[in-house]
Amino acid sequence: METLISTLITTGGLGFANVLFLERTGVLHFDNQLNNDKYMWLVVFSALNFAVQTFFNNIYITVGVSIICTGIVYGCNYKLENLIRNKSGLSSATDENAADAFWNSMFAKKDLYVFVFDLNSHQLLDFGEPIYVTRSLDKNNGIAMNLNGSEMEEYANYNYESVLALAEYNQSSQNKASGANSYSDYENNKKYIAIWND
Repeated sequence: METLISTLITTGGLGFANVLFLERTGVLHFDNQLNNDKYMWLVVFSALNFAVQTFFNNIYITVGVSIICTGIVYGCNYKLENLIRNKSGLSSATDENAADAFWNSMFAKKDLYVFVFDLNSHQLLDFGEPIYVTRSLDKNNGIAMNLNGSEMEEYANYNYESVLALAEYNQSSQNKASGANSYSDYENNKKYIAIWND
């Protein structure tokens, strides 16, 4: 009985560690709508760990197999599916929230400015260089921005049309390091326009 309890605790703990690692590295994404997927992954990893532990009865082999399986999921998640989808002319698939995808792709950019507009009136609500963004978990989005950038005075007089013109110029620029992207948050009635010049 003691062996069974220690096996369940070990394999359940490893299953939790597998899922936590994959979530923290951005391979798996969960929020209130996707928690059922989280439980599925927990069950899959825990069952795999339990089967390996029961068969080999060696914690080192169980941990090794667990790490290898986590690495396989880490390396393959959506890659094969997206390869097939892209060759078929379809968009890439992900379970990442659109807000998280937008912000994750932006923070690799240098000389990045973000403009926040009201989605309906197009009134400029805020702008600056983003420093931190909260994850989309529970739809509690927030952004911290640096207001001391070199271009802040110039951008202070921009309106929606001038930001769109700048975004269009950056997108059509011969300089491949410059660009623009946008994200519309319909729940909070905001539109984020990001512009960068690497």
